[in-house]
Amino acid sequence: MRQVGGPSQADPVGQVSTLERVTSNDATLTVRVSPRASQSKLAGLKGDTVLVRVTAPPVDGEANAAVCKLLAKALGVPKTSVSVLRGDTSRDKVVQIVGMTQAAADIALGIGSQTELF
Repeated sequence: MRQVGGPSQADPVGQVSTLERVTSNDATLTVRVSPRASQSKLAGLKGDTVLVRVTAPPVDGEANAAVCKLLAKALGVPKTSVSVLRGDTSRDKVVQIVGMTQAAADIALGIGSQTELF
């Protein structure tokens, strides 16, 4: 008979929840998007904001999907690891990269260094 309300085998007492583990190792990026550009590319940095140009129009989430795809390719992570946390309908967005540390994402994009990598 199954216990109701008690700990399960998948969630032993004292172990950190999956949600807490995922968010502690995730990177977030501040992104400024220019939709309907002539080509999709990382256009540089303005402070700590990544400038992204995408060919997709800002309709029905097409530009957001294009931003996630472009960042995933640039960072070498699966497309499903990149999502928009804030700014779905704004040019200024906060994007989350699951499974990549903040330091690794910053290094990959040249944030905080003297040399920009794109």
